[in-house]
Amino acid sequence: MRTIKTLVIMAMALALCAPAWAGNGFGHPGDYKIEKDDGGTCPVTKVSGAYHECMNCHQMQMVDGEHHFGLKRVKPYLKYAEDLPTYVQIRERGDELILWFEINTVDDDKIEAIIEFVKKYPEFKTVRLDVFNPGGAMMAALRIVGMMEDSRSFISWETHVSAFAASAGFMIFMAGDSPVDGPNYQGKRSVTAKSLLMWHEVSSFAWLKVETPSGLRDDAEIMTLFQDNVHVWLAKRSNVSVHEIHKMVERKEMWARGVDCIEKYGFGDYLSSPAVEAPWEETKKKN
Repeated sequence: MRTIKTLVIMAMALALCAPAWAGNGFGHPGDYKIEKDDGGTCPVTKVSGAYHECMNCHQMQMVDGEHHFGLKRVKPYLKYAEDLPTYVQIRERGDELILWFEINTVDDDKIEAIIEFVKKYPEFKTVRLDVFNPGGAMMAALRIVGMMEDSRSFISWETHVSAFAASAGFMIFMAGDSPVDGPNYQGKRSVTAKSLLMWHEVSSFAWLKVETPSGLRDDAEIMTLFQDNVHVWLAKRSNVSVHEIHKMVERKEMWARGVDCIEKYGFGDYLSSPAVEAPWEETKKKN
């Protein structure tokens, strides 16, 4: 009988306290009451909205045996969901949110969409391109390079190769931020020691095309113009000359390990993983 009375008293107490809890806001002690829900901007997530929407992003969490407010892992990014390209991820780096994209095709429209997203949400300052790319059309690659250069004033472009980047993919990697872009720029082009990068002469393909000697000469001049244009740009962003690049790819493909790209040619700025093995030339001598 005493137990029943105790339960009845507890139920009455909870019923009387409920309006006070509702007025104070869940989990916040004190007498503060929200008379008018005008909303505001959350200092943590930067999401704007009504106060009663706080629980869309926050939740009660148990920390060391005590209840505390904490962020849900996904909800804070919902404000970007409608505009964020489906192939792009938002990642945390300390207090900074960055955009991450594995670029495995030479699709200039995707890069353009990322730039437009950053224009709408300027809180994103860094775009990281993980280049895992066999190459593609030179003109599309040139447009990507051009858009990266034009947006460098408000986007820091990080490029990284962990496996391989070839042909036009190599161009995209080389377009990442470099000290040659200006006194306020740091090199942000990284590779792993065992990654592979490839560059080659400009090539073309025409199905069932009838050629004449004069036509072939004209085509050769145009292709040489295209190739020289890119080689001058590559030389500016590396430690090798235009002539050396010509020799590296004349009648062959240039393949280089990540460690050699950084230490020998300056194709990139730093190794993301240390090169612990002996130099390639020494290894070949031993074998």
